[in-house]
Amino acid sequence: MRKALTAAVAVLALGATSAMAAGMNSNMTEKATGTIKSIDGAKSELTLQDGKTFDVAKGVNLADMTPGEKVTVTYTQSGEIMGATMIKPAA
Repeated sequence: MRKALTAAVAVLALGATSAMAAGMNSNMTEKATGTIKSIDGAKSELTLQDGKTFDVAKGVNLADMTPGEKVTVTYTQSGEIMGATMIKPAA
């Protein structure tokens, strides 16, 4: 009985650690490089030709960007939402 209880506690601890690690990774900064397909200034959204759509943070200037321009987007992902914190021309 004691061995079964110890094994169950170990499995639960491992699962909790994995879940916490997955949660931490979802808020890490990532980068994507691609060509702008569309910009929606009213919604503060930018879509790349590969289909990735970003919610653009306040303070990020979309006015100087145009469809067809190659950019690098720095973003964080929370669930399904990718929030762009910086967009600059790709090198």
